[in-house]
Amino acid sequence: KGLLNKNTSQRLEWRELLSNPFIRETEAEKVERKKRLEKYVQWVGIDHFNTTLPLSETNKENVHLLDALSPMEPASKTTKEKRREDRSPTTGQRITSFDYYGGEKSKAENRDISPRKIGCGDEIWNKYEQMVQDERGASTLRQDSQLLDKMCAVFHTSAADLIKSKEKKAIMQCAMKVLCLLIIRGKVDDDNKLDITKNSLIPTVLCNNLKALSKLESARGHADLLSDIVRTVGLLAKSNFDNSVGIENVYLTGFLAVIPSLIKLGIASAENYNSMVLINTIKTVGILSNQASVNPIRSYAFYKEILEIRLIPELIGLLKQGENGVGLHRYIIQVLSVLVHPIYGDILPFPWRRNQNENVAEFNEAFPLFDCLKQTLIGCLLEFEFGPTFVKIFNGEEGDSGNLTRISLLRILLQTTRSSKEIFERCVTYKSLISTIVSSIYSEDHLISATAMHVIVYILKNVSSLKKDSLDISLNAPLLLELLERNVQSDPIVSTIAANLITELIMFDNATAGVLTQRCETPGFVRHLNDLLNLQSVGKKPLNRMEEIRKVEGSAFGCPMFAFYDGVVSLLHKLIYKHHKDHKKSSELFAIYEASGVNQTLVNLVLTLSHRVDLSPKGFVALLIYLHDALIIDFNAFAPRLFNETTLKVLAGLLKESQLAALLEWPAHVGGGQTCVQLITAQLLRIFSVPYNVLNEKDIESINREFANSEIVASTLNAINYFQKEHLGIAVSFLSKLVMNSDEEKKKPFGLQFVSAGGLSLVNKYGLLSLESSPTSMVVDTLNILSQLARLSTDFYEPLHQVNCYADLKKLINCGEASIRAKVCNLIGNICRHSGFFYDMLLRHDLIRDAINCCHDPDKNTRKFACFAIGNAGFHNDRLYEQLRPSIPLLVDLLKDPEEKTRANAAGALGNLVRNSNALEKDLIKHRALDMLLEVVANDKGPSQSPRRIALFSIGNLCVYPECRRVFEELKIRSVIEQFVPPKCKDSLVIKYASRILQKLNVASSTVPVNAGEDS
Repeated sequence: KGLLNKNTSQRLEWRELLSNPFIRETEAEKVERKKRLEKYVQWVGIDHFNTTLPLSETNKENVHLLDALSPMEPASKTTKEKRREDRSPTTGQRITSFDYYGGEKSKAENRDISPRKIGCGDEIWNKYEQMVQDERGASTLRQDSQLLDKMCAVFHTSAADLIKSKEKKAIMQCAMKVLCLLIIRGKVDDDNKLDITKNSLIPTVLCNNLKALSKLESARGHADLLSDIVRTVGLLAKSNFDNSVGIENVYLTGFLAVIPSLIKLGIASAENYNSMVLINTIKTVGILSNQASVNPIRSYAFYKEILEIRLIPELIGLLKQGENGVGLHRYIIQVLSVLVHPIYGDILPFPWRRNQNENVAEFNEAFPLFDCLKQTLIGCLLEFEFGPTFVKIFNGEEGDSGNLTRISLLRILLQTTRSSKEIFERCVTYKSLISTIVSSIYSEDHLISATAMHVIVYILKNVSSLKKDSLDISLNAPLLLELLERNVQSDPIVSTIAANLITELIMFDNATAGVLTQRCETPGFVRHLNDLLNLQSVGKKPLNRMEEIRKVEGSAFGCPMFAFYDGVVSLLHKLIYKHHKDHKKSSELFAIYEASGVNQTLVNLVLTLSHRVDLSPKGFVALLIYLHDALIIDFNAFAPRLFNETTLKVLAGLLKESQLAALLEWPAHVGGGQTCVQLITAQLLRIFSVPYNVLNEKDIESINREFANSEIVASTLNAINYFQKEHLGIAVSFLSKLVMNSDEEKKKPFGLQFVSAGGLSLVNKYGLLSLESSPTSMVVDTLNILSQLARLSTDFYEPLHQVNCYADLKKLINCGEASIRAKVCNLIGNICRHSGFFYDMLLRHDLIRDAINCCHDPDKNTRKFACFAIGNAGFHNDRLYEQLRPSIPLLVDLLKDPEEKTRANAAGALGNLVRNSNALEKDLIKHRALDMLLEVVANDKGPSQSPRRIALFSIGNLCVYPECRRVFEELKIRSVIEQFVPPKCKDSLVIKYASRILQKLNVASSTVPVNAGEDS
């Protein structure tokens, strides 16, 4: 029933699991565990830090019971955690603290900010209250077991007694005050000593009292007691939190369940203490929400409980009631922000050059719950006109507390507009809200500025669904550019978000886009972008890019959508795109990039790519598109940076199984998953294909060598497993280019690698030879692969035969696409190149007759390859001579074809029809093949000697037979041939073949084998 159960739906929830008798820890076991932990801590040298915060003398009387602790204060901080401090949220990120001190407060809150003077008639508790006023006394009492016994006894007072007896109520409140001051002011330096504030019974009893009181109708008159209990529970939750354990079960079962009742009690009366019940309840929820965000996976039960008690609808309901005041509203906004936009917690590294991560798998499993929080908030917001309320709250306060509320509001808008088209459409109807967000871009508070820009980015991404005139976002282009340039060194998060916003704005066709584009294309601005990409420190501190992004993205429950480099990379890519779109010379902008160092910086980003590089999958796709465009713009300048051993190894490695699996595992909603794999592999293959479209065969040699060493064929075939059919063409095209560059000496073993890696299985698996399921270009590429494999070696004949594609070839050779008919004829010629292995299969599927019919095809290439196919079909033996008989008159006619290679192939085919027997001798004489071959020798105009050479060789084959020699003599062959011997002729092959004919005319001799002609 626990974690070993692979069926997650059958597992017990944490709450049930921890309370199971098999799991539940006894008091003795707890003591033993703590001892073991202490020994371990001492062994590894982990230092504890003091959980208390010093209070100045002037503030001691005015600080509220819960004011002295940060929003989430772990009980101890290990050395390891200190080393990882750069991964933890900092105060500069404006984390919602839910403290009860500092900043400006509403009047209602100011009436209850300090511990009340409680008339307690018990002298012992009065003594305790005096002792905890200083650190020494509080520290002593914190280790007093007798005080613990007394405190537990008081806290066990029944709810009914607390309501009936003022004295018991006063003692209860005094005891809670003492407990709170013990936590705030007391210290326990030795963990081996007793610390009564850590006793698990105290929060359990307090939560039970809270639950019992909330059920009593008479409790409405004792809101001060309820408020004190809620605040004490909050302080205990903060002070005892251990992120290795998570939120303790007592707060899940004891406190969260009573929240709806507390909210009802708070709404039922307008008295001040009832307002404080609401505020303190919401603050405590905020404390627990911050704690949950430290490890959201472990806090699954907390988030589930939040949904089950319908907390978000309850809070939105309070927002609708304007009379509750700004103070309450700002805490509601802050809690909602923490629930959908958490700040705490580890951020998982992006999936670059690493294997799958079990933490990502756990996130994917829990994500529906996290998303449900956001969707619940979206649904509630759509049920009322939230725009005016948000604007009122946004403008309601000044100072630090006001800024925190503004940031919280912007974070809510960021998450909801990003996820919901309906929220976006509602937002654009609130002109005052849009105006408020836009004006926040120019705030002096850089975090507000960056977050506001981020919100506008996602609003602009949805603008395409609206009419252009329906949204008026007036942005100050010069100020926006200044924000980017001014903050590169001091607040880089502002600059990178500004770059992302400019990326969206320049794609519009308006004056703002024009101003931004003009400035972005200047050398000075591009240098700022390059500086941002290369930034290593902010002031004297090393730059932690992940923590910079946390400032606007939060922790995203572990898997962020946006990364530090994304904004700049996207802007550079879009500038090139827009330059081309506006019909400008892209080479001019590219030259500026080159001079500023941007091109090398982006290549360095590829070279250093790892899980430590803060570039999201979407950002990496933009980078790959840029690299491809750079190759197209100036191949000679950019290609050496990419097509070298080091860079190609990195790029090719991105196609390996482990990398693709990691990308597939990365959540789809933040840019990973199937679509991510397809986009990245498609862009990589486009980059790899560029040299084959630009360079000649000689220049491509070094790139072929690097590709062969990187096992690119196997990686590409593996990537196809992740493709949808519509993306398959890119991979097949690239594989076709590789295989076509294979050689018989195996220095470029792409063909062998393709077959060895199971590439031929793709033909039937994806229907690559079916025009019904594949586009023409992909069918052509597939035919090229098969033809080249057949051409390379007989070793591939058996694998090709196993593909059993004869029926497909039968359809294709008769289809309406000329390019396909030509390629099928070429394939038939190549599978007959080395032996007669395929002769019987060609005969069985009647492909010989189809090839013969192609000899009078209107397409010149089809005619050329048809001659090639027929010639090789008669080359190895006379098995097909009878089926080839109808081709003779067609081949004779093709000796006059305008295409030189067609004439050469036709001449070779006619010679091969007598190579193995004289079965077709009479037909050749009948259709004047001998006459026309002699005509080719005498009068072919070239431009090369190829038709003449092959015609001479074929005539030599014919001269083996007496009847042919007789006909040739009648045609006065000697006078024609003698024109092509020295000194009249200089071509060595022509001389050789002419001399061979004269020799056979004089003395009968056997022929020498000759291939049918050329296949290209």
